[in-house]
Amino acid sequence: MGLEYGTDLDAVFPAIRKKSPTGSYLLHHSDIFGEADPTTGTTRPPAALGSSHQYQIRAMDAVGRTSPTATLSPVVRLEKHVPPPLPTGPQPPPSLDANGHLTSPPGPRARAVVKGMPGLTAADIALLGTHLNAILLEWGWRPAERDLDPTTAEFRVYSTAPSDVVNATVTSVTTSAGQWHVAMTTDRALVADELAGQWITSGGYPFQVSHNTAGATPVIDVALSKLQPTRSPAPGPLTFGRPLRPEHQRPSGWSERVAVYPLTVSDSYSHVFYDVLNLSLTHPRDALWVGVSAADAEPYVADEVTSGSNSNRPGNESAIVTCAVSARYQGQPTFTPPAPLEDVPEHVTDEPTGRQVLAAIDVNALLVGALPAGSPIALERCSIDDVISRTTLSGTDVVLTLSDGTQETIPFPNPASTDPKRFFSRISVDLDKVGVVKDRLPPKPGRYLYMVRAADTLGHVSEGGAILPIVVRVPSTALAVTPQRRGLISTDTSVTLTVAFSDDPYTTTALLFAFVDPPNTPPTTQGEAELLRIPNRRDLYPNDGLRLRLSDGSVLAPAMVKSLADADVVIEVDGARVANLSIAATKDAWATLWCCGLSRDGIPSYLYGPSGIGVRS
Repeated sequence: MGLEYGTDLDAVFPAIRKKSPTGSYLLHHSDIFGEADPTTGTTRPPAALGSSHQYQIRAMDAVGRTSPTATLSPVVRLEKHVPPPLPTGPQPPPSLDANGHLTSPPGPRARAVVKGMPGLTAADIALLGTHLNAILLEWGWRPAERDLDPTTAEFRVYSTAPSDVVNATVTSVTTSAGQWHVAMTTDRALVADELAGQWITSGGYPFQVSHNTAGATPVIDVALSKLQPTRSPAPGPLTFGRPLRPEHQRPSGWSERVAVYPLTVSDSYSHVFYDVLNLSLTHPRDALWVGVSAADAEPYVADEVTSGSNSNRPGNESAIVTCAVSARYQGQPTFTPPAPLEDVPEHVTDEPTGRQVLAAIDVNALLVGALPAGSPIALERCSIDDVISRTTLSGTDVVLTLSDGTQETIPFPNPASTDPKRFFSRISVDLDKVGVVKDRLPPKPGRYLYMVRAADTLGHVSEGGAILPIVVRVPSTALAVTPQRRGLISTDTSVTLTVAFSDDPYTTTALLFAFVDPPNTPPTTQGEAELLRIPNRRDLYPNDGLRLRLSDGSVLAPAMVKSLADADVVIEVDGARVANLSIAATKDAWATLWCCGLSRDGIPSYLYGPSGIGVRS
């Protein structure tokens, strides 16, 4: 019979039994072995469990006369149906810290040991051996448990996928009576209405369960959303939790009885599960339940496990003490960098304006298929200025000061770091993907190299990495060198302005602007002129992208563009470069000239001019 909360035990089990409705008496007698009978005070000798017993029953009248014949009772067997206590923790028990807290769990415990995980002890490494992962389950059996049940004979070890998580696939969704009916297949059988009241998330939206059918192909009814009543669950994979139930602690609710250990004089026991966790790049996390129970060996109690290894072992079995174990993949992704290139292209960012400069790097194009598009990566950066600042000469050797302060001496015939990766550091703790990656650089001139390492979804990165075949440069906004006039001459057909630029390798071009009045007309009075420039248009410089606006509002394009690397540019002893800038003109005209330098990043110098001259020999 079942007892519910609030049941009156005196009514169910009265101290004085009522007379049977048939008019006869139903009498009871308890035969107690090995202990003193509280009624008679006599002690019966102990009887072995499983032994058979039969009793003679005679009637006795009020004066003590018994019936001449005895009635034999059925043969009954002395049976034990109380399971042993639960296994406890390994001995000795955990101690208390200074705050009175336990230093470890008091009961059975389990932990995962994964190859490559940080903090592995020598014992952990020895435990793993050649295996990739292991779960160590530990439990104990104290004198207190031995006294509670001397018949305990063995421990039974189990494993199963977590019973509180269900992996399902939604196969169809229909609606009626204000509900969605979600048909699905699950990896474990459900009990009818065990999900009622909880929420599941499908298609990125939560739905409340009102009813579910039983089995591994259930139909779950969920209520329509009050905010978005047309939003429905989506077909496809679905994972949801389930409430724990008593059968989750019974052997029939577990996948496998892994091992059986006999009870010995020891007070601590352990079992190791090898390679039961599925951990890889494509499956980076896994969880498992492991547990242990205690059992006696009474032959008249059937085993709940009737198939598989270690099955059909009779005896009373306690509930399974459950330990949940989870682990992450600890390996590193493998990445074979592509072969290094010779000279690499330069990618110039926008000009710095006081805020961080955004650099867009097409990693997929630069790796040329070395990693699949969209795969996770860790991007690292190295400032070339940092490399130069850490490089010194010591005799004929190159000395590199690495980021951790250590120095590396390299013979001059091989002036390359044997460990270039030590110059690089992650641009972010977050992972990027193979594709266009954006990096924010300091708002100052600089050059940067990038290295890519393969990563997995857990953040592990490969040991090897590929230095991207590109140099990212933040342009300088420093002004070019202002030209100095060395001479101004004319002929009947041309005007030549000779200018000099002091030694500056970043000033690369000279621009000449000219305004020519028609022959035999008064020269136009020129006021303040202003250079106009379109920023961040390196594709236009030097011929376009810069104009000279005169005081009357007219705009002049460069009349001549002269590269300071041309062969006819004279380089003086102090490094100054002297260039002749000439334009064609008509005799008796008046030419007004302006000149400026231009840096390699398209930044002009201060303007020289105006200088005027008549066109004649």
